[in-house]
Parts: sequence; structure tokens; C-alpha cells
Amino acid sequence: MSLTCISGTIFRLASRHNALVQLGMINSPEEVPVFARELSVLFFLLIFSQLTARNVISSAQQSLEAQNEIIAELDKWARLQETDSD
Repeated sequence: MSLTCISGTIFRLASRHNALVQLGMINSPEEVPVFARELSVLFFLLIFSQLTARNVISSAQQSLEAQNEIIAELDKWARLQETDSD
């Protein structure tokens, strides 16, 4: 992995952490591990509560979509902040 790729990844993570704080999902970047753990448990419970022989794949896709929606919201907020700072 190149240094540019690593620094880009670090920047995106920092932007997402900042977005979590600014959107009121957490109080500080130090709370990210707890937030991630709770989010994982929430998605597990969501999947577990909806499991049947017919909708295992559907539930997993819904959970992945929900995670992607949260990440998209964080990235959107971070992009808006970058635009405002220019």
C-alpha cells in the first residue's frame, strides 16, 4: 500500500470521526470504538431478529445497506466541511 493511499485513508477516517462528533452521534473521537461496537451489536440484533430460512441474505444486505448509508452521510458531511473551509 502506498503512502498516498495510507494518508488518504487516515484523512477519510479523521473526517468521519469529526462528522460523527459534529452530527452528535458521539461526543469525541475517543468514543469511536464504543460507537463502532454498539453499531455492530445493533446490526447483529437486527439481523438476528429477522432471521428465517427465507430472508438470511436479505437481512444481511439490509444491514450492509444501513452501514453504507451511515458512512455516506458521514462522508457527505465531511465533504461539505471541506467545501466550506475553502
